[in-house]
Amino acid sequence: MCDHHDISPSCKVRREQLYGALKQETVLLECEVESNPKPAQFHWTFNNSGDSSLVSQSRYTHSGFTSVIKYTPMSDLDYGTLACWATNSVGQQKRPCIYQVVAAGRPLPLINCSITNQTEDSLQVLCMENFNGGLPQHFLMEVLEMPSIESKFNVSVNGRPPLFYLHGLESSLSYKVKLFAVNAKGLSDPVFLETSSFKGAAKYTGARSFQVVSLMTGLIFVLFLLTVVLCVFGTSIIFCRCRHRQFHQPEETDAKHHKVDEIKDQSYMSAVFVANQPSVNDAKGPDIITNTCASPWRNRFRSNDRKDSVDDNSASASRF
Repeated sequence: MCDHHDISPSCKVRREQLYGALKQETVLLECEVESNPKPAQFHWTFNNSGDSSLVSQSRYTHSGFTSVIKYTPMSDLDYGTLACWATNSVGQQKRPCIYQVVAAGRPLPLINCSITNQTEDSLQVLCMENFNGGLPQHFLMEVLEMPSIESKFNVSVNGRPPLFYLHGLESSLSYKVKLFAVNAKGLSDPVFLETSSFKGAAKYTGARSFQVVSLMTGLIFVLFLLTVVLCVFGTSIIFCRCRHRQFHQPEETDAKHHKVDEIKDQSYMSAVFVANQPSVNDAKGPDIITNTCASPWRNRFRSNDRKDSVDDNSASASRF
């Protein structure tokens, strides 16, 4: 009877694995599983163009949780898919471990390449390796000068993961970066960085870029506050000046009106004074009108005198 912790085998590496091999070249395939209890047996199958067949037990071994097969393709028909199955007391694993054996060729392009550090005269780039085409590979970075597209630098590395470092860039020039994986069959397709064209003087790192962005944000915020303060201050000054003018304007208007009234009173008194003065012409005769004074006030008094004289004459005539 099985314990509730017992499980059937399953692949430790759950993804499909790819291997490249030349003809008559032996590749080592390792099939490692997880199970409880450990597997009692393994078996391998080979599939090529829909034809599946068992691999002879003499071509592989197993120990504990791992089975190893040494596989040597002899012709084009020997390239295909190998599957590994393990079985324990619970049962056979449901999904086999898959291995693709392909003819060796050029390596696949590098992946996840990015600039990790850049100064005015240096550059550092980090990538992740891809399938090597079934052959040993190394990695190459080529730096082109723009716009002439002339190759200026070539950096080769063998480490995993590929890390490129270049020193000696000129700050006044523009460059473009190309990255390759290389094996005996040739170069992979090139990888161009997303920021592939840059100025040598564009000095930055991730932390410095964050600092620059933070500084610019702070400056913009300070400028915004200064603008608001200046607008409020200017509005206050204009408002105070308007209130000051409104406060003093009635006093000035009253003063002007008072002055005009004084001038009118003076004109009226002058006119009355002139009208009451005896004229030389009046002494000569009441019927002689001269134009020596055109004041309307004087003419008014003179017409009244004339009326009184006519009334007196009429009264005298009626008596007789």
